[in-house]
Amino acid sequence: DSFRADDVLVVQYDDDAIDESDELYSVLRDAAVRKAAEARPGVADLYGATSSAPLNVRLARASGTHLTPLTQDIFLPAERVAAYASAPLPSVEAPRAGWLRAVDDTWAELEDWLEGG
Repeated sequence: DSFRADDVLVVQYDDDAIDESDELYSVLRDAAVRKAAEARPGVADLYGATSSAPLNVRLARASGTHLTPLTQDIFLPAERVAAYASAPLPSVEAPRAGWLRAVDDTWAELEDWLEGG
């Protein structure tokens, strides 16, 4: 009956047959409007949170599938992650870039969201 996050990022992928992002975004957007209308500055709930904080909801669209967030970087062995991250090899970077493009796009959206963009 309640939602405790004040800042929400919903990510929708372009090749996701079971996607419900539009519906989720719609529900959260409507909740944001209701929360803004019902806000009572300075009134705290049982958990100490004030009701005046706005609910920010953002919908980001990215390439990929429902499994994109779970994709692992198979081109970087765990014991060599630091070395490859500092100086990636061209023979690894080209296939990695193609394979993980959607994952990198998701990371970019998350970083932008976390930085307040």
